[in-house]
Amino acid sequence: MFSIKRFFEQFKIIWMQNNQRIFLNIGILSLLIIFINFLIFNQYIDKFNFGFGGFIIAFMTFISSANVFSSLQQTSSGIHYYMTPATIAEKYAAAWFYSSFFTILVYSITVILIYIASVSVGNLFTDNDLNLNLPNTEMLWKGLLGILFYHSFFFLGATVFKKNPFLKTLLCIILFLMVFGVITKIIMIWFMGGIEDMNSYQWNLEINDISDLEKLSKSFDLETIENIAKMTLTSIPVIFWVIAYFKLKTRQI
Repeated sequence: MFSIKRFFEQFKIIWMQNNQRIFLNIGILSLLIIFINFLIFNQYIDKFNFGFGGFIIAFMTFISSANVFSSLQQTSSGIHYYMTPATIAEKYAAAWFYSSFFTILVYSITVILIYIASVSVGNLFTDNDLNLNLPNTEMLWKGLLGILFYHSFFFLGATVFKKNPFLKTLLCIILFLMVFGVITKIIMIWFMGGIEDMNSYQWNLEINDISDLEKLSKSFDLETIENIAKMTLTSIPVIFWVIAYFKLKTRQI
């Protein structure tokens, strides 16, 4: 039976193993935000780009995800990990929550608070009166979903790869995107030009005017394609998280 107490004990263990690294990352992230705002106040750049801030948060989240099972990379620490009094489900849930929502929340709060503080202090000691350029709810929601989507890749990679899980997972993502792009282009050429274009190697998919767009829209049921894409993008993280659970359950050390 799932125990909330054991879940928090496992979460505490992960926190104790990683808190120094998190505080170091928070310090580096804070200095970076302060430096960017210094450039803004000196008019070297126009405004703070929260897209860049989101990229940093995502990068740190992915590293955390790929290394959340780092104890399994060594035989002795791996045996100790599996011997701790908690079920695989509790260990999995603690690692998943730590590497996803907790990590995202910690770094997001850091970015927003340091940004607000540095702008406020800058306005206080300079003649500038910069407005806070905070992201809206829609931007935050899309950013969260995007990070969680790729988090599932790195979280799965942490259970699959024993050495260098971050780099190996990143390589797999790049290869996946390349293959997916090629397959998508082949399908679009097939529907727009038919088998003749495939056989003649006319692989240049060009859209020159509105007639090309109309031809493309007639070739595809866009609403159906959109629904399929949404279902696929929604199911991929869930599938990867489920696979990660069974990989953790059956992993050999």
